[in-house]
Amino acid sequence: MIAARQPWWEQRRFMALLALTLVIPLVWPTTPPLTDLPGHMGRYAVQIGLAGDPVLGEWFDFKWALVGNLGLDLIVQLFAPVFGLAAVVKAAVMVIPALQAAGMLLVAREIHGRVPPTALFALPLAYAYPFQFGFVNFSLSVAFAFLLFALWLRLTRHKQWRLRAAIFIPASFLLWLTHTYGWGLFGLMVGGSELVRRREEGQGWLMAAVLAGLTGLMLAGPAILVLNAGSTATGPNTGHWFQFSTKLDYVTAVFRDRWGWFDAAALIAIGLVLIRACVRPDYRFDRRLGLVALLFIAAFLLMPRVFLYSAYADMRLVPVMLAACILAIKPVIDTKLARRLALTGLAILLVRVAGLTISTTAYDQSWTQTAAAIDHIPRHARVLALVGRTCAQPWNAAKLEHVPALAIVRRHAFVNDQWALSTAQLLQVTKKDAPGFAEDPSQMAVDKSCPHPEWRQIDKTLARFPRAAFDYVWMIAPPKFDPAGLKGLERKWTNGRDSLYRVLPAEKPKPDL
Repeated sequence: MIAARQPWWEQRRFMALLALTLVIPLVWPTTPPLTDLPGHMGRYAVQIGLAGDPVLGEWFDFKWALVGNLGLDLIVQLFAPVFGLAAVVKAAVMVIPALQAAGMLLVAREIHGRVPPTALFALPLAYAYPFQFGFVNFSLSVAFAFLLFALWLRLTRHKQWRLRAAIFIPASFLLWLTHTYGWGLFGLMVGGSELVRRREEGQGWLMAAVLAGLTGLMLAGPAILVLNAGSTATGPNTGHWFQFSTKLDYVTAVFRDRWGWFDAAALIAIGLVLIRACVRPDYRFDRRLGLVALLFIAAFLLMPRVFLYSAYADMRLVPVMLAACILAIKPVIDTKLARRLALTGLAILLVRVAGLTISTTAYDQSWTQTAAAIDHIPRHARVLALVGRTCAQPWNAAKLEHVPALAIVRRHAFVNDQWALSTAQLLQVTKKDAPGFAEDPSQMAVDKSCPHPEWRQIDKTLARFPRAAFDYVWMIAPPKFDPAGLKGLERKWTNGRDSLYRVLPAEKPKPDL
């Protein structure tokens, strides 16, 4: 008897091609235009350059420690000395969406025994807002979590218990090192799937929950490291609970990039698929992934905006939550309907990739024009960056907040945009002669109409910043300001929107005659 040929969307070569398609939007840009990424690159430059450049040591300190936020940091440490920082970062970031897509497809195949056509609708979520924001360690950990979950499901299906333990006890530590959230999400995946598996084997809810919890203990080792890190942290590291109106905004902005209508269309497509799956009798949800999706939804609702020093903690969960909901949909029986769904999902993915390619190319041009100022910044200069912001940030934000950090990468300069987040990362700003003007968010500049509690009004900054502590002032898309604040500054470069000023030496008082 001849076996029926797999539909095209279930074939392995096609699945691999789908994953590789998600690399395309990041091929052209010199630096992937993700909001926070240049800031991270500045940290990487200090990380690998501190030992050979004592001047950097006057402004920054970097000490290795076990924290759950080291994904790209470790990759850079291994490969940047050989291939160069910019090349390694670009290659690693390009791969993240492809790994996420591959993980989603493999999970769907393990859960359902085949890839449902609806699974294609989840793939655009690899470019969701958390990735666009530049949460690269988090995004990498999510990719690893999906891939590891597919492997967990496979080993469980084949009852390879010892091999599963041998792999996942150390893998849990590696996942936590990549990013704490990935480890937490993977724990919810395993817990939910194990609970349902035990129930399907005939065990009661209590026993199933106990056995699922005991199984999950093999992943619990990093909890010791989490508790240890929390015990040495200082300052408020968690807050902004139950802001449900903001959470709703995060859901509607899950695809936020450049064009509101274009990004909303992708969300509507996902919404229609989920609504149809909920109301039509010919659709079903897998219980294992269904429970995982419910756990993700509960985590999203309960998670504060700031958790363990990481901002937008709840926002990061939105694409993972939606992906789990979509992947839980079982394959439809109607062959014609399945084909239509697959073609629609593929079309949406390709249109989304094309739009993102145009968008990232435009962002790259904008970043290149801004970064041209770096050619006029001497090595080891001290730069006060002022990046214009508005209280009501437009949908198509310019993503310029951390572009100044490219001066750290290319000139080993000091720039005031680095984060200082206690146990959240390993770099600390040690420049002491510019209190209040040396760390993020001191580079955020607003006009007097925006009373933001953390961002600085540009006129006050120009009047008060310690001029002896800086050599240059780099204004990027600044808000309106009083030209009188430029006294003592000499413009060295401009592109019409952005300007670079040299801080003139203070005039010494003339001696009395």
